[in-house]
Amino acid sequence: VTDNGQPGTVSAVVVSGTNVYVGGAFTAAGGVSASNVAKWNGTSWSALGTGANGFVSTLLVVGTYLYVGGRFSAAGSGVSASDVARFNMATGVWSALGAAPQFDSNDGLSSVTALAVVLGRYILVGGDFTYLGPSGAAATVNGLVFWDSTVLAKKPLDGWYFAGGGVLDSSLNTATVSALAVSGTKAYVGGNFVTAGNALNGANQISAAGLAVLDLSTQQWSPLGTGLGGGAPTSVGALALTGTALYVAGSFTTAGSAGAGAAGVAEWSTTTSSWAALGSGIADPGNTTGTGIASVDSLFVGNGLLVA
Repeated sequence: VTDNGQPGTVSAVVVSGTNVYVGGAFTAAGGVSASNVAKWNGTSWSALGTGANGFVSTLLVVGTYLYVGGRFSAAGSGVSASDVARFNMATGVWSALGAAPQFDSNDGLSSVTALAVVLGRYILVGGDFTYLGPSGAAATVNGLVFWDSTVLAKKPLDGWYFAGGGVLDSSLNTATVSALAVSGTKAYVGGNFVTAGNALNGANQISAAGLAVLDLSTQQWSPLGTGLGGGAPTSVGALALTGTALYVAGSFTTAGSAGAGAAGVAEWSTTTSSWAALGSGIADPGNTTGTGIASVDSLFVGNGLLVA
């Protein structure tokens, strides 16, 4: 991909059937004009209509829809969509989620960085945002919210719901959700935060450095054992769930009792509720901070392989 003649950036890749969809920051894919999102069908590249008018950081396929998250204000021709939209892969039509409520943050630079589907119906949306809703009547959601795709929206927040009150930093300000993984009604949430939950939204509140699990049916948060530690700061950049194993990658040196072998990447067993190291972990001896801590922000699990 290229961005106005210079190398572009790919931030997300998903597969649907024989098609590969990529998102990022680019103006062309394989020489074909494409605004930040494109499709490869095995032989050629094509645009998805007029694409998104800002960078794309996450993609999710649910049925015939491709969900697209990032930092943008429109997707497709004339479709107003704040940071998240969906593309019908069968019809080629873009649409907003519900009545297209506005994501916003205190610095005005909101973005959606993680998407997941719950029970095939609810779209879980995570990122760097504080508010959701129309100007002057927005709800405080703190980086995490979900949308019921079956609701016919008539008002801006129709179909949108709190997700455990979101996540907070050490000053109890909104923090960032960078990764999501779902099993049943449990959502594993990773990012750069120290607290999960907000009692003002009816959820419990727990200390959790970069990683916690939310039961969406009860709106209650839980830690994963004694959690992660040793990062600067401790944070999670990627999650991958396969079977009963949750693979976690980010900036940390310990995971529960797994020891130093958990540096940068570790495995959480959802059946035994225990942590395990993956070999000797991933170190970064050339880190300019002198910490030797690697920061891993992508994972791929498939065909018996884990790639970080």
